[in-house]
Amino acid sequence: MADAGDAGALAAAAPQDVPRGAHEVPARTAERENAAYQPNSEQAKTGKAKETKAKEPRVGSFWTRSEAFFSNQGANLATLALLIALDICMATWGVWEFTAPHWTTESKILRYTLPIARGAGRLVSWNAAVVFVTGSKWFWTWVRSTPIQYAFPVDKVMPKYHRLIALTIVIAGCVIHTVPQVVNYATEAIVINDGGPVWTFGAGFATLQLLITGILLLVVFLLFFATTLEKVRRSTIGFRIFWLSHVFGIVSAIPLLIIHGTQRGYPITVYFLAGPLVLYIIDVIMRRVRHAAREATVVHISAHEDGEDRVTKLILQVPGWRYSAGQYADIRIKEISVWEWHAFTIASAPNDRGEATFFIKAAGRWTGALWELANSATATDAESGSTAGIVGASLRGGFGAPAQKFSAYRHIVVIGTGIGVTPLLSVWHHMVDETRILMRDESLQDADGLSSAGSESTWNAPELPELPLAEEEQFVLDHGDMAFTDVLGFERVKRTTMTARGRVAYMASILESMTVNISLFLISILLETLVMCVWIFEKGVASAAIEIVATLLVLFIYVPKVILSGASYGKRYIVSIIFVMELAIVAMTVASLAASIADAISPTRLKAILYFSFYGVYMLAHTVRIFFIYYATARPPELLEAENVRHTKLDEVVSRRSNEGSRRSVDPLGHDFSMQGIWVNKTYTGMSWAAEDLAESAKSLPRSFSLQLYATRDKPETVAKMDPFDRSRCGPQHELIAGRPDWHKIMSAAILRAHRGSPNHGSTVGVFYCGAPAVARELQSVAHRVTAEHLFEVKNQMLRDKKVQMCTCRVLVAKENF
Repeated sequence: MADAGDAGALAAAAPQDVPRGAHEVPARTAERENAAYQPNSEQAKTGKAKETKAKEPRVGSFWTRSEAFFSNQGANLATLALLIALDICMATWGVWEFTAPHWTTESKILRYTLPIARGAGRLVSWNAAVVFVTGSKWFWTWVRSTPIQYAFPVDKVMPKYHRLIALTIVIAGCVIHTVPQVVNYATEAIVINDGGPVWTFGAGFATLQLLITGILLLVVFLLFFATTLEKVRRSTIGFRIFWLSHVFGIVSAIPLLIIHGTQRGYPITVYFLAGPLVLYIIDVIMRRVRHAAREATVVHISAHEDGEDRVTKLILQVPGWRYSAGQYADIRIKEISVWEWHAFTIASAPNDRGEATFFIKAAGRWTGALWELANSATATDAESGSTAGIVGASLRGGFGAPAQKFSAYRHIVVIGTGIGVTPLLSVWHHMVDETRILMRDESLQDADGLSSAGSESTWNAPELPELPLAEEEQFVLDHGDMAFTDVLGFERVKRTTMTARGRVAYMASILESMTVNISLFLISILLETLVMCVWIFEKGVASAAIEIVATLLVLFIYVPKVILSGASYGKRYIVSIIFVMELAIVAMTVASLAASIADAISPTRLKAILYFSFYGVYMLAHTVRIFFIYYATARPPELLEAENVRHTKLDEVVSRRSNEGSRRSVDPLGHDFSMQGIWVNKTYTGMSWAAEDLAESAKSLPRSFSLQLYATRDKPETVAKMDPFDRSRCGPQHELIAGRPDWHKIMSAAILRAHRGSPNHGSTVGVFYCGAPAVARELQSVAHRVTAEHLFEVKNQMLRDKKVQMCTCRVLVAKENF
């Protein structure tokens, strides 16, 4: 375990020609970074973390806190707001169809029940279409390979949004739509008419076929809901029912929805389903073509058991098969079922052999049966992991997962709890393999001089001039990224030291901040939803009044933004794509304002449509503008010359496949890279199925790699006897620790490492987590806090030293389920 002496030795051994200030980060860097790897005194005594409420320190201004929050949650909030707004509009449309004056009834019951039932029915039809989009696996795997991933919460599409939308269908269809109809039939407000046509053209709404299709849909939706419950899915036959209900439900629900939702001869559901269903069909075809099922050879299978935990290690080989680190694949074992496919995260690094390693916890019928097969194979040949008893295996994938985005960051923290360690294993081994390729090439080490301290600066961000604090505003104006000028950069300057131009640029940065833009987007969605609902009920003047408020709000933000940015940055701003987008936002909003004023004076359908068209284009332009903000802060660092050199050298090494050369332990990635793996489990013996391989991979790695294994229920004296790391070849940053991790200390150390690697412009820490949802929520909260604390501390450090550091360091958390 590292101590203060080790931290001092590491600092002394650091190259001396890295950018000035690279190691002069906020105070107590070494101590805080070292503390992140150590349990507190209470843990050291008992092996358990002391349950104390963390003291909330002051973390700076409103901007440091809000920008940290919206960096992590802004895209998710915007997407959820858009989904909710569309649901509200669809439900309002349905309610309007059965309200006066265009629809009247003498029945006092139907006057209330039918609008509610129709509104819920419209929700079902709409969400039934959207759920097909969220279920398109190949499509979202492709999205992960595009820049969209930096601004859209792709990680939450499956399963979070998919489940949310499906739950909306169940509640709207089985409760909100069904209860009013039961009241109608029970009170005989509606009498069954068995002579009505299938396509209910005319006045015939309550025909027998509507009752029959409604009952069948109720059964299908309830079956959907029941089989998705975890206790059901993990039961003896639960997953088979779950799988069959999805297949049967998709095939049966679509025609039932079309028939049941047809009104006066118009199949409304078809209009909703047409596009998403075509996308889903194309997605299924692409999955069969691009990710076709392939017969796999079972290279190794073995069973591991620790108390109640049973884990199967399975290695499959498909020659020529390719996948990316962090992805998952579907597996079929014919001995267990010829129909069932189950998704599991790949735990190995991509390789030329086409091999993929899986660690599968026995948690249900299928996984339990696999463990039994593995156990019998292990008993037959415990050493080689015989494939005895396995008839055949098939594989398809790989499919996109949150951990796949790790390559977008230079500072990576991969966390796994229990069996959730599998993404960590894949990413860790991939980065280790890439690093060892560089380390073992003698020509790269000697000819380019990487083994000398003086040349390691090649692997660091280029040195930027340190300016007096009073000149920071000029530095931002001359060198700032036009896509996003961080308000926090100006926050570090005292207002009294700013020039007039600096104050103008600061005001522009406020209007450009994530806080303002995401808030404006959310308010715009809210107001536009209100406009749409009021307009649907034919309240033209009222909707026009709200339209005017919505457009004036946008103009209040973006007209000053364009003027202030133009005054601050001049030609740099005018010739940028950002100016074009912001000018488009202003132009479309002005057009919307003109249409809304005209609509208020003399309401017509055409004027309202013109307003919605112009405002829709504004929303699209604003979405693109927000994307640029996220892309500017979350994209991979610019491919600097040194990075281009590194990848060129790597390609040369890979092509030569040189096995010769020095084995000296150097750090080819330098201080602008760090990789930390954290595995949390109840006991160390419960990690035995992968811990030894991890410890073996840690040998002779650069200091930028660190690995911590936390055994939460083991005692320190027990852990001391089980240390899997070879201390002659593993640094002190690789540890087996008794107790729980302190996430605040760990993330604080990670953001300090990112700051040290890029002290003049900052860097983003990518945290990838797989495990229990409770820990995921804690990590999100800690990430917000640590980001705000770090920015506040950097600001104070700058004011003390009177030197500029354009730090925009952030901690972003991506999570996935088991």
